[in-house]
Amino acid sequence: AGQQRLQAQDPHRVLQRGYAWVQAADGRPVVSVRTLRQGQAVRAVWADGSAQAEVLKVEPLLPTP
Repeated sequence: AGQQRLQAQDPHRVLQRGYAWVQAADGRPVVSVRTLRQGQAVRAVWADGSAQAEVLKVEPLLPTP
């Protein structure tokens, strides 16, 4: 059971389910939209490869009251 839980948390398995992660130009993961700026170069990574992209617009969610 422990091995299955560990495999379920493997980021590459998550990518195989159709998700992607985003990295800044320096390779650090982007963990919040608030760290991005218009025109910034980023890299999106999927299970089968990656793509270079440029942020066109940043749309943070409004904070909940």
